[in-house]
Amino acid sequence: MDSMKIARDRPLAGYRLIQVLNSGPKISILRALINNPDGLTAKEIARLLGVKLPTAMEHLSDLIRTGIVRVKYEGRHKKYVLLAENIVIEVNLPLYVKLSENREEAELHELEVMAIEYLKTKISGDGLPMNITVKDVARTIGVDTATAISIVDFINTYSDRFIHVVEQIILEELRRSEGPKKIADISRSINIHKYWVILAVQNLVSKSLARLEGDQVLLIS
Repeated sequence: MDSMKIARDRPLAGYRLIQVLNSGPKISILRALINNPDGLTAKEIARLLGVKLPTAMEHLSDLIRTGIVRVKYEGRHKKYVLLAENIVIEVNLPLYVKLSENREEAELHELEVMAIEYLKTKISGDGLPMNITVKDVARTIGVDTATAISIVDFINTYSDRFIHVVEQIILEELRRSEGPKKIADISRSINIHKYWVILAVQNLVSKSLARLEGDQVLLIS
């Protein structure tokens, strides 16, 4: 099994994992998955733990949210497998402590980190599309469907926090070009769909960081 690292800028993920490791039933599930590397169904896990299926499913949902357990399909069978036996948690103590003070903002920060991870992975691969789907987010950064839904909701609801990263990428591209550049050319250069480029350029213009002349974007020194 692969090793896994929870970076310091994802305190909520670290918090969830620490909570999981303090739960007797969840430790029992992890033990069962370690002993069965090919995976177990929810019914098999419920039977091993001696609990009802809904209880087992609730624990499994928490484990999936930590990122250390995922679902795999074998025909019509849905199994749960452990992703890593070795886990490193980097704890940013001020951020971690702040979780108890403002959990909602911590959750938004966590989603923002994952949304940016998706963005950067796409632009280094096949490009950021206009329409961001739950399926593509889940596949690209390896999260479960529920988490992917939350990430897509975050991008749609807090688009300014997502587009801000696109703005920075465009500014870097304009500085490298040392002159005006067409929106279509920027889109191709940074591997981001024109839809997001146009939104980001509009923001840069409103902040007086760039000027738009026709389809040409000029950096304002």
